[in-house]
Amino acid sequence: MEPNKIYKYDESLGNSYILLVTKKYDMGFPSVRKKIRRFYISFDGAQVVSKLTLYYRVDDGNWIEVDLIENINNNVYMYDLPRSKTAYWVQLKLEGELNYSIQDISIIYRPKLPK
Repeated sequence: MEPNKIYKYDESLGNSYILLVTKKYDMGFPSVRKKIRRFYISFDGAQVVSKLTLYYRVDDGNWIEVDLIENINNNVYMYDLPRSKTAYWVQLKLEGELNYSIQDISIIYRPKLPK
């Protein structure tokens, strides 16, 4: 797959593999550093997340895999970072088998105060 190209999903292929790369999120404040702590992803149904891997990167760094920490309920999953990451923006990548559509992706962060 080529970067920066949009692909159309074709259900007739019968394949549930997905590679989703989000835009770079700066939470509306591009010049303010943030402490990024965790991610929540909600699905339309009870997604089997063992076949789905979440990666993140900050400020054009390398992709880092995030471990699933907790299933909040059948449709919402929490991915917690081992420690907070300080960055201007964050980007997410989901890769694997997707059985249901994604309803929402939430990023838990707080602005870092200037010194």
